[in-house]
Amino acid sequence: MLESILGENYFTLFIAVVFPEYIIPEKAFKIVENGKPIMKFALANEDIEDVIKLKRQGLKWTEISDIYGVSPDYLCRRANRLRKSTG
Repeated sequence: MLESILGENYFTLFIAVVFPEYIIPEKAFKIVENGKPIMKFALANEDIEDVIKLKRQGLKWTEISDIYGVSPDYLCRRANRLRKSTG
């Protein structure tokens, strides 16, 4: 039991350290606790800008969607829409 809890804590720490600009510790705990964070609202444009940065760094849509807890199609559509609106 203790080993399981420690493993989850280390994994949460790993997520928060690897993605410090994108994942706050509370969000990292949600990822570990639920498998994926539950999004009850649309992502803000600032979040989509971060998604675009992650994509430019070479992450796949599925990897980014796991971080944000939304579908890869949703992220792709929102990113394309934001790119078109900002030029």
